[in-house]
Amino acid sequence: MKYLRYSILALWLLFTLSCRLSVPVRLNIASTPLPAIQPTATSFPSLTPPPTSNSAPALKITEQKIQEQSQSPSYQIDITTPRLEGSIPTLDLLNQAIDQLITEQVDSFKKSAREIEDWRAQNLPDVSSFLQIGYKATYTDSNLVSLLFEINLYSAGAAHPGSSTVSLNYDLKQGKTLSLAALFQPGSPYLEALSQSCVQQLSQNGALEFSEGARPEEKNFKSWNITPDGLQITFDPYQVAPYALGPQTVVVPYSALKALLPPNSPLMVVIQ
Repeated sequence: MKYLRYSILALWLLFTLSCRLSVPVRLNIASTPLPAIQPTATSFPSLTPPPTSNSAPALKITEQKIQEQSQSPSYQIDITTPRLEGSIPTLDLLNQAIDQLITEQVDSFKKSAREIEDWRAQNLPDVSSFLQIGYKATYTDSNLVSLLFEINLYSAGAAHPGSSTVSLNYDLKQGKTLSLAALFQPGSPYLEALSQSCVQQLSQNGALEFSEGARPEEKNFKSWNITPDGLQITFDPYQVAPYALGPQTVVVPYSALKALLPPNSPLMVVIQ
């Protein structure tokens, strides 16, 4: 009986213990929320383009009027000449070259007027001589300036006025007047190339009566100018055509001259 009671007690203890072990264990762990991760924009350096420099400084052409009248010797002078303004240091030198060109023309005209004054006063007292000068700018930028001066001159007693041209081509980078030869390779046949193109165009236009005026000689191409499309050659009246046809102008394309130009030719800034 005694053993039975011990057995029942042991079974009860074993049951109680198994029930406790079967109860699930609950862990009450307070979870700390992780901080939210906010997306951030990646900061890259600004790719704005650098400020562009003005490769062609402002170049302004103003006009200067020169008018003069004299009774003895009797003449009238009417001149419109350009004045270059801007920030380029060599513009003063260019303006001096223009002034010198105009002064030479005026001095030559006045000298001629003085030489014929006695004859004019006796034979043509009501007739005066005159000098008129105008200009055209055929090319202007921060490197080159090309000007063509048109001169109309009348000496009292002449059958009619005469006209001629004088060109001025100036290298602003070097601060000097350009010669035609300075554009080409030394020893290259540039005069032959100019002559061939001019003769062809003049012949096509029916304006080549005096072919000797377009021969490959330096004196025949004294009036030349730079243009965006080619070298402009001006032939004065009587040089290649009669006075009645007036001056003749031919533009020789750069394609006909490029092979004769050195890499450092001043014309390269125009062609490129």
